[in-house]
Amino acid sequence: MDFTFSAIGVVHTPFREKFGIPRQPGLVSAAKGVIKVLDKPDLKTALRSLEEFSHLWIVFVFHEHGGKSWKPSIRPPRLGGSKKVGVLASRSPHRPNPIGLSAVSIERIDLEATGGPEIHVSGVDLLDGTPVLDLKPYIPYADSLPAANAGWASEPIERVTLAYTPEARTTLRKLARPDLEAMITEVLELDHEETEGSILNQGDFLYYIPWGNVGFWYTTDPSTHAEDSLVLGNFEASLDELEYLEGRDVTVEAVP
Repeated sequence: MDFTFSAIGVVHTPFREKFGIPRQPGLVSAAKGVIKVLDKPDLKTALRSLEEFSHLWIVFVFHEHGGKSWKPSIRPPRLGGSKKVGVLASRSPHRPNPIGLSAVSIERIDLEATGGPEIHVSGVDLLDGTPVLDLKPYIPYADSLPAANAGWASEPIERVTLAYTPEARTTLRKLARPDLEAMITEVLELDHEETEGSILNQGDFLYYIPWGNVGFWYTTDPSTHAEDSLVLGNFEASLDELEYLEGRDVTVEAVP
């Protein structure tokens, strides 16, 4: 049987490349996003009463999963890449049908936004521009299963220690983005091996990650060279203007 679906909207997030995206929803509460629903009267009506809920499910398409082919077995990074599991026993995007499901927190809903309704959410783990197929309210009595067994993903998520160089702190002040530090810290402390971007220097394990209008690099602690101790070096960004998800242009003034 074949089915054809049309997207009802897209998700806008700071994550414009796959590197640096949280590996699961809800792990990084500081990761904000906006679900932009198509500007159609029926879809606006379909969102009625959604504001009564605190969370929702996003049914989406892995639109940049690397090709149309899928893999029956994958090596989850959480298992160190040494063990294979069936793709249907994982959250990998390389699936028979590249469809994903994420639970996020609802921050606010603007049904009258220009160009179509907007649902502002937090805890996102999606690439910017991800197509949305459906939205469903999260209902705790049906969706929360405290006795569930997490299988090979049962082990606690490893956290690392993250430090900021003075240069990074100075740039954060100039950017006037208090949310940025929280998001960077939450993402990298959870599991930096999941977020490794472009390797700038293989010998020193220096990595670069672009997020929205801001790029940053980090490395292992040079004093310990331990993989569980990271140092955030500095950022590359335009200090003239930064565009927030709400579409506002903000002039950034240098801080002495």
